[in-house]
Amino acid sequence: MTLRPMLLLFAATALLPTTHAESPSAPPPPPVTSAPTIPADIVAMLKEHRGEWRSEGWIIEGDKRTPLKGSWECKAAVNGLGNVCTWYHEWVDRPHDSALDIMGYNPRLKVLSITRVQDTGIINEPVAVTVRGNTMTVVRESTSEDGKPRVMRNEIVLTKPGEWSQRITFDQDGKRVREWNLTQRRVK
Repeated sequence: MTLRPMLLLFAATALLPTTHAESPSAPPPPPVTSAPTIPADIVAMLKEHRGEWRSEGWIIEGDKRTPLKGSWECKAAVNGLGNVCTWYHEWVDRPHDSALDIMGYNPRLKVLSITRVQDTGIINEPVAVTVRGNTMTVVRESTSEDGKPRVMRNEIVLTKPGEWSQRITFDQDGKRVREWNLTQRRVK
């Protein structure tokens, strides 16, 4: 085959329609969507979590006070728009354990959302976190095994950069049954 017929063959094949791009059965490309705008106070809260931390405090049940300690570390997740945090709990009355928290913005609920994976492999239900300025709050309502209403309230207040005050209360049937008071301090 001479050069001229080869060029004609090449030109003819180059002009043939491509079946995969023009096929009526091919799905259309996904629409280009922009990422939701994350509120500034949630972005600030995500950034504030990053680093290595130490937790110390008390579990209070009536007159009983049990020390509570732990450490944790948060790193930026994909594109810095969320966090992945690893917790190490140092219980005095049971074996130590750890957990992984995944934090990010939930555009449907318009809140910060946290999902925990425990070291037992159990994934907790995502928690919706209300962020207002320097305060994060989670309220969870449930029912005890004997049908009484329970409310857990977890409030974290950034007292200054790198230091937080945390209070978790557990009420059952309208009475306080347990309380955790913690201080979280960034160590790195």
